[in-house]
Amino acid sequence: MIPSNGKDGWNEIRMVEWGIRKDGKPYNTTGAGVLAETITQGQPIATDNGNIIMAIMNPQVFFCIQNSGGNYDWNRGTNTPEGNRTGLNNLWSLENTDQTLNGNVVIKTVYDPNPAGFKMPPSDAWTWFTVLGYSATTKSQWNVVSTTITTKKGYDFYLEGFKTGSTTSFYAASGGRGNGIGSLSNVGTNGHYWSATTPSNSSNAFHMEFSDISISPQVTTTPKSFGLSVRPMAEE
Repeated sequence: MIPSNGKDGWNEIRMVEWGIRKDGKPYNTTGAGVLAETITQGQPIATDNGNIIMAIMNPQVFFCIQNSGGNYDWNRGTNTPEGNRTGLNNLWSLENTDQTLNGNVVIKTVYDPNPAGFKMPPSDAWTWFTVLGYSATTKSQWNVVSTTITTKKGYDFYLEGFKTGSTTSFYAASGGRGNGIGSLSNVGTNGHYWSATTPSNSSNAFHMEFSDISISPQVTTTPKSFGLSVRPMAEE
């Protein structure tokens, strides 16, 4: 489901591991991002040796990484014909060959977790969240209506320019799921949203995150096995 933005009618948030379509239980939001339930209810958990075939056959499973060996990609199983496929970078963008922060066109794949007509955003999709497009801890540099995250359990970001206009987009502080035991944390205080791309041959992926002390439009260090929110963009 598409994350709530408090503006256009979407009212569900889904957290997924990077690179695969998951049909896990979403949780609903009511009003201005007030969280009503957690996705840990009824959510099957598996451990280690996840791979694409297993994920396709078991879309409800969240793969935890308990024995990483330095590899935090959920897609790392070696006991299938596909072998160890850690570092696949094009699961959410078919022709992704540039593993840098960029605005290249995202070509939707069958693994995309969004409904028809929508796809995952490129890694530079949120540069307008701060005045310079980079991580900022100075609140005057945040492109938000209010810098108090607790009021709406998230932020309204301006769309028409830096602190300009009346059109905004709400991002819920939906928290995230850890890759050790799949637990949900930081609900109402932190937001984490996947992009379509990853660093080169990496078990990490690019995403955006925010809290009450910082907004970081471009983050490169989160393992693909974490469960983060998805916020799509319309297909061209």
